[in-house]
Amino acid sequence: MSHELVSHVTDIFSSLKPYQARRFVPPEFQPDDWPQVERLLDRLEATVADPGSNLRDYLLAEGELADVVEEEVHRRYVRKSCDTENAALRDAFMAYVGGVLPRYAQRSHRLNLLYMKHPGRAALPAQYRMFDLVMANQVELHRDENIALAVEESRIVASYDELTGAQTAPFEGREQTLAALGVALEDPDRDRRRAAFDAVTERRLLDREKFENIFDSLLRLRHRMATNAGFANFRDYTFRAKNRFDYAPADCFRFHDAVEEAVMPLFRRLDLSRRARLGVERLRPWDVNVDPRGRASLRPCADAGDLVAGCGRVFHRIDPVLGGYFDELAEAGTLDLSNRPGKAPGGFQTKLSEARFPFIFMNAVGTEDDVRTLLHEAGHAFHTFETRHYDIPFNRHYPIEFGEVASTSMEYIGADFVDTFYAGEDLARARRVMFERGITILPRVALVDAFQHWLYTTPDHTPQERRRQWLALNERFTSGVVDWSGYEEALAASWHRIMHFFHVPLYFIEYGFAGVGAFQVWRNWRRDPARAIAAYRAGLALGHTRPLPDLYAAAGVAFDFSPRVLREVCDFVEEEMNRLEPAEPG
Repeated sequence: MSHELVSHVTDIFSSLKPYQARRFVPPEFQPDDWPQVERLLDRLEATVADPGSNLRDYLLAEGELADVVEEEVHRRYVRKSCDTENAALRDAFMAYVGGVLPRYAQRSHRLNLLYMKHPGRAALPAQYRMFDLVMANQVELHRDENIALAVEESRIVASYDELTGAQTAPFEGREQTLAALGVALEDPDRDRRRAAFDAVTERRLLDREKFENIFDSLLRLRHRMATNAGFANFRDYTFRAKNRFDYAPADCFRFHDAVEEAVMPLFRRLDLSRRARLGVERLRPWDVNVDPRGRASLRPCADAGDLVAGCGRVFHRIDPVLGGYFDELAEAGTLDLSNRPGKAPGGFQTKLSEARFPFIFMNAVGTEDDVRTLLHEAGHAFHTFETRHYDIPFNRHYPIEFGEVASTSMEYIGADFVDTFYAGEDLARARRVMFERGITILPRVALVDAFQHWLYTTPDHTPQERRRQWLALNERFTSGVVDWSGYEEALAASWHRIMHFFHVPLYFIEYGFAGVGAFQVWRNWRRDPARAIAAYRAGLALGHTRPLPDLYAAAGVAFDFSPRVLREVCDFVEEEMNRLEPAEPG
């Protein structure tokens, strides 16, 4: 990344002001100066240790300091993600994560212990009940020795980002990022697609052993965290650490079974139809992203500026309030959307906690997927806007199982307005692609989630056993139509490119739950747009003040992932896809 872009990101951050005036943290406070942080923690400890103190006032002060400290983490994380080749940005992030944060976490635990003893807990308002429940859980799970392990985990994860950020491959006479090569995988020319697929595959396989070693290090470290906290495995520990009070591992397995029963038949029909449309005897890995009718890949916009302008028009047509939120994002410039060498992969929305303002990061290369990604990440940003009125950070940190409903709903509702990017045949095609991807991600969620359950409940497995398990689960949760012969090594290593395995363990089931919920939001939208958007925003505005099923209910959808519900969703989506472009019989 150029120096100009580093300065641009820094300027954006410096221009964002606190959401409200500070009352506890001094204006000149430096969050990377531990003595300054410690002095404020001392004051907080003296307050909460006094049984006669006002507990709500204490929580407001503690939350203000937490916002400032967390915002510093997010600023440094964004900067180093924007340029993984910049050692100074990486070192600045690790210095904060490894210096201030461990000591802050230890002191925060002392504060939490005193909070649990304070007689004012019972008198807190209703919107603090989920906070109190989670606080009790986190106090029980805390182990000082895991703080150092969390720092080491961040260091190892950063090495994954550096590895993926440095991956480029020669293609058609020039070195290109792997994300940019994804465009060629949509080319109607099958030979060109295969050449691009080969280039990407060969480059990824060069780093196969490094990815395996990174994951082995993370696996050992995470298992130690779990046993330190008294758990048999990291899976069970993580379910508690993620405050998953409303579902258990057994519910995930039931979801896997429901996907196999209700979604896999449609998934297979879609791949059979694709093979028939392409007129090929065997559907190969380089055939899964191209238009099955041989049309050139969709090109919705020329650059990131066009992408932002188009999505702005989409959101204003959905709802003026949501359109206004997106305008705020665009005007503030808290968007880094374009792909470039050295940039971390993927896309995410994060928030600057004290400013209570979103930042969106992605890797746009001019494809249909860019529109979908920005619609999705903007949905997360809307969640940030809808919850910024809450006085304590916890109530703004919505559970991600519902956060993904906020984001994915915008993909499907937004698809009804992508005529801002497309016209004629391309419009129907783009909409169908969005809905088809929404359905086909459900088996992928089941695959990734089932693999993670196995990874962490059998921590002594070898890389060879890991490979066999991944391949076995692929047989269960892929259509069986795509022929990987000759590319078995690439398939066995294909999990390496899924950053969630490295960055956010046991995070993926959320996409499945939320995908089903988002399709229900979209179905409600089709029946009564005004009522559906009102319910959507009402659910978002609850933040983390209610249990997960209540958040779904407020948004007008069911927290139910049974075969019956999944079949209803599949039937609704398949009917819509066939209305747009009828499938070819397989």
